[in-house]
Amino acid sequence: MIHKISLYFLSVVLINSLCFAQWVSIDKNSIPDSKPNVQLISDDITGTVIKIELPGFRVDEFNADGKIYHSINLGSEAITTEVGLPEIPHIAKVLAIPNQ
Repeated sequence: MIHKISLYFLSVVLINSLCFAQWVSIDKNSIPDSKPNVQLISDDITGTVIKIELPGFRVDEFNADGKIYHSINLGSEAITTEVGLPEIPHIAKVLAIPNQ
């Protein structure tokens, strides 16, 4: 019985969170929930050029202590997690730099 109640509660929370999320398109032709694209343009001894395409982002609304807040979501990308600071999404990728 407790398992059914927990499953019901989880379903209600997930449905409500989807209802309050809104896709904000930066590129007018972007598909909702498109992920950022990181592309290496050039790389030589003088420098590296990286192109980052951000088609859009999702704005999530949540209620905490009776106040409504909004957060920006880039999908699977990372967010800052320091206590007391805003959760700011950022794109984290590995860039290997060879020995010269």
